[in-house]
Amino acid sequence: MPFQKLSDERRGEPSAAIRTRVEAARAQQSARFANVKDAKSAGLTTNADMGPTQVRDHCPVDETGRQLLGAAMLRLRAG
Repeated sequence: MPFQKLSDERRGEPSAAIRTRVEAARAQQSARFANVKDAKSAGLTTNADMGPTQVRDHCPVDETGRQLLGAAMLRLRAG
């Protein structure tokens, strides 16, 4: 671990606050997939379970976002 992180005086976020955010995110995911036909049989319970079709259906990207994603992919390939 870098010295700067070890010597940093700032406190991290309390576990209870993180837990609250995680629980809220899981509730959102449950609500998202509650109305998806065959979500249970397809194993869709979290965002990580989504395939390309579900990502396109639930995470639309506008043109600005598409350009940003394209630029990021180019940087990853170059780096």
